[in-house]
Amino acid sequence: MRFTKVLDADSHTVVGRMAVMEIEEFGVYGESWIVRRDAHDWQGGMGGREAIRCVRDGHQESVRSSEEFLESFLDMNFKAKKWETVSDVAGGAVNIGAHVAGLPQSMRRRQAKPNAFAPLTIFCDLVSSAQITAATLKKRGAATVALARMLASTRPVTVYAVGGKGGGGHNGFVMVRVPMNDMGRTAFVLAHTAAQRAVMYGTIDELLGVNVGGWPLHGDHTYRTEALRIYSSAIQEDPANCLYVPAIYLTEDASSPTEWVKKMLAKYGALDMEGD
Repeated sequence: MRFTKVLDADSHTVVGRMAVMEIEEFGVYGESWIVRRDAHDWQGGMGGREAIRCVRDGHQESVRSSEEFLESFLDMNFKAKKWETVSDVAGGAVNIGAHVAGLPQSMRRRQAKPNAFAPLTIFCDLVSSAQITAATLKKRGAATVALARMLASTRPVTVYAVGGKGGGGHNGFVMVRVPMNDMGRTAFVLAHTAAQRAVMYGTIDELLGVNVGGWPLHGDHTYRTEALRIYSSAIQEDPANCLYVPAIYLTEDASSPTEWVKKMLAKYGALDMEGD
């Protein structure tokens, strides 16, 4: 686990704290805050202690719930950037054959090109408006898991569960790298409401040393607009190679979770995206 500062994009002043961790540390760091959260409908009927166990052991129901959405994203083409060697009039190496033949493009250079199979980093935000029901969050989470599974079947992907809270001048952010080869644990973290509202929120409270309940950075739109920059910079990744599935706000219609995901990706996701 490591800790870092979150900076404002314009002034470069410190606006928050960030913790970046592996899934093995999720639920361990901040355990005293997490176990205070008793089983409640707001958390999908699961308390903090049980949620920590599921982070450790997995939750097959969360895996099964994503199955119905697996085909919903097949019409979408997400293009990250892949480095390729191209011929040009200038470059860092000579193409001997082209030079001998007198061709103008006799040099070789490396160039990043959009590619549907290039490695991709996905940030799945677990944050939501407090009034959204656990059932809605579970369906939205299941669709997010399905999206990650679909992308992982065609390219190398690195997936992070992320989240942020703010209030009283405090802004805390957490990133958890989840393994796509351990779907029982990953599906629970991304899809179950208890992972979101018990474990993630308790982890942020531990980071800040105080329980805060508001959106970070003074509002949902500001946060979602800045989230891709914040999370990609924390791991020094090019935002052009990242996909951000944003937090969900109360006024948004998520009755069709896959359509909500597609709409939010187009608005906040940032990666070049094509759909049939």
